[in-house]
This record gives sequence, structure tokens and C-alpha cells, in this order.
Amino acid sequence: MVVPGTAKFAEATGACVGESRSSAEDGGLSPAWDSSEKSFSTPSVLTDETASASPAREPSAWITAIACCALSFIIWGFPNSSGVFLAAYQRSPRYSSQTDAETLLPMIGPLCTGVLHCSGLFIHPSIRHRPRLRQAFIWAGALICSASLLGASFTSNAALLVAFKGAIFGLGASLVYYPALSCLSDCFVQRQNVPINAIIVIASNAGGVLFPIILPAIMSRFSIMVAARTYAIALAAVLLLSVPFIKSRPGIRHAHRRTGKAGSPMNIQSRRFWFFVAMNTLQSLGHFVPLAWLPRVAILLGLSTAQASLPLALANTTSVVAGFAMGRARERCNTKAHAVLTPLFTSAVTLVLWGVASSSYGGVLAFGIAYGATAGCWAGLWKGLVEPIADGNPEVAEMMVDLAMFIRGVGCIVSTPIVIYLQHARVATAQARGTGFAVDEGRFSSVIIYTGTCFAAAAALAVLDWALDRRSTRK
Repeated sequence: MVVPGTAKFAEATGACVGESRSSAEDGGLSPAWDSSEKSFSTPSVLTDETASASPAREPSAWITAIACCALSFIIWGFPNSSGVFLAAYQRSPRYSSQTDAETLLPMIGPLCTGVLHCSGLFIHPSIRHRPRLRQAFIWAGALICSASLLGASFTSNAALLVAFKGAIFGLGASLVYYPALSCLSDCFVQRQNVPINAIIVIASNAGGVLFPIILPAIMSRFSIMVAARTYAIALAAVLLLSVPFIKSRPGIRHAHRRTGKAGSPMNIQSRRFWFFVAMNTLQSLGHFVPLAWLPRVAILLGLSTAQASLPLALANTTSVVAGFAMGRARERCNTKAHAVLTPLFTSAVTLVLWGVASSSYGGVLAFGIAYGATAGCWAGLWKGLVEPIADGNPEVAEMMVDLAMFIRGVGCIVSTPIVIYLQHARVATAQARGTGFAVDEGRFSSVIIYTGTCFAAAAALAVLDWALDRRSTRK
């Protein structure tokens, strides 16, 4: 899910770390955050002799970039397509008739996505201070995520699917993804008008567009297990071909010291810090809900698995476009205003297009497009929200973005049991017939209200934060 993304889905960000670090005079540094929450790596400090080269022109740098694109495509493809598997599982008696299946099966995708988002906060310090661990992490992660998906393709037990496809795959994918992008950072240490982060973002989210279309075709012709096994084999093949080419730039010497513009240390007692945490928490509690359940909603309307997967693919597509657009618009417009309007519009889209219009296939498609276009903008605001907190300190900026990712991962996991509970707390739908609130006798009515409320609450906090900023400025 974008965030995977995602989106899994893309949720774009600015170069909040890279722009600060690129101004350092003691060596070229990687633009760690240039376009998406997924396209970041741990910046490496270079000596003058190694920084004087032009690594982006070396063929090995582009080989590493191609390998990272392939890796990002296959790794994020599964979590960004997990809603398709959930819809198929709940449609098949072999899976849905198991004890606790109603609780366990929906946890697979969110747990995988959540672990992928949360792990950066812990993996980054390790590879920053011990860069030689990156290759070991990548190979270990490739083995773990390949074995986990392959093992999951031979079982129909719901608890094992949660363990293999959720927790274990998420851990293995994290060990591959973050160190791989750190190696890529070493290969493009200087700004040379190379949109490498944008390329990685597109590759990461392409899986969320293509796999929701490909997997249902395999499921309908063969079975869910065959589809999972096919993905596992493809994953292992791509990793086996890509990982050997993911290497850091030869001769780079990492120095464990602060570089770039000096700034104040993080102040966790500041109002801006806690408003940032609170707004991201509320947004994250609602963000992944439609992405996880859209295919299921479409199937309850009587559609096939292939038809039901299209709204998810469209949401992932528009999320990429919206993330890039917000990353550009943020540089010209008021970040605080966008922080109010983005969750406000997302709340309106959820309540109106999902709640009212999604009683037909056209309504579900419209909601998928509009939801990706609005919710996908939020992470594009992170740079503007982080800058006042970081106060010019690139280490604080990097830590804040990692924290935002962690919060998003936790929100993805925590929101799932909440949604499962709310599906049983149906509100009266007698007067809502013919709307999305009434689908499956109101099964998603409380879920829709909960999701819209999360975004509305985030918008309300953004309004309060903006008002307090204006008040302090006047003083």
C-alpha cells in the first residue's frame, strides 16, 4: 500500500535531509529525501578525494540504480497488492471458514506494510555507523523474504499466513530495501540533475499498479496458492539477479560525524513536534483503511476479483502523481494551508465518494481515483512540516522523517483491528439504501465514518497549529 505503498503507497516528500546536507563544503552528499517517503537512504559522508569524482557518470552507478529499481518494484509490489489477496481469501471458504480467520486474514497486508515502514527507524542507525553491514543485511533479507513467501504459498493456515506473509516478509524486505538505497546513495553523491529518487519512487509504486491486475488473472485461472507461489518465485529471481549488483561506491570512506549546516538539537517538548506527531498519527490511522478494503467492497457488489482489483490499482496510480505534485506545489505555497486542506479533502472524499457513491462499480472506481489523489499528498508535506522542527539540523530532519515513517507503520497495524471491530458495529442504514454506507447491510458504515473522522481530526489539529503559529508570529 502506498506508502506500501505507499502506499504504499506514492506519498511524496521533499529533500528535507538532502537539501541541508548538499550545502556541506566537505564533500558531495546524497539527496536522501527527494520525492517520496520510500525513496530515501542513509547519507554517507565523503572525503574530499572521493567527492571529487563524478560517480553518476560511472556505469556501475547506473547498474546499481537499475538493480535498486527492480528490487523496489518486486518488494513493494506485494504489500501494495495485499488488498487483492485479502479479497480472495475472504471469498474462498478454504480460508474464510477457519477459526479466527475474520481477525487474522486482514492482518497480513497491514502487518507487512507496517513492519516495512517501522524498520527504517532501527535499520538506519545500524548501517549509518557500520556501513559494512549493508551487504550482510541485503543478502540475509533476500533469503528471509523469499523463503517466507515461498513457505506461505504452501499453506492455507491463517495464522501461518500472517507470520510468513506479514511479519517475516516485512522484516526480510526491510533488510533488503533500506541498505540497498543506502548503497545507491553512495553512487549518486553529487547533484547532477539526476532524478534518481523519482525513478526509485516510480519503480516502487509500479508494483502496486501492475500486480493488482496480474495476480487476479493467475488466481482465476489456477488458485490463490499458485498466485502466491508465482510471486515468490519472481521475487527470488529478481533478488538473485539484482542483489549482486547493489554495491556501494568503491573507495568511499564513511565518517561518523555531523556535517552540513549546524542547527539546534531536537526539542521533543516543543509544540510543533507534538502537533507533527499527533497529525501524522491521526492521518496514519485512517490512511491504509480504504487501500486494504477497497477490493473487498467491490467484491461485495458482485464483481469479480479482477474487476475488484482495479480501484486499488487506480488509487496507487493517482497517489504517485499526487505525491509528486504536492512535492512541487509545497515549494511555492503555504505548507500549513496544505496541511489543513489535504486531510480535509481526503475526509470529504471518503465520506462522500465511499460513503454515498460507492454502491456501484463506477462509484468505487471514482473513490479509488480521488482517494489516491488526496491521501497521496500528505507525505509530500513532511519536508515543510519538519523544517521548523529541525531548525537547520540535518540529523534532526532525518530522524523526524524516520519517526513519521514509524508512526505511519504503527497506524497501519493498529487501524486493522479497529476496522475489524467496527465492521460489527454497524450503524442504522435504513435511510442510507442505495449508498456505500448500506453495502453488505451496512458492514462498512462505521468504518467509513471512522476513516473520515481520522482525516477530519488531523485537519482540525492542522488548523489549530496554524492558528498558534500566526499568533506567535504577531507577538
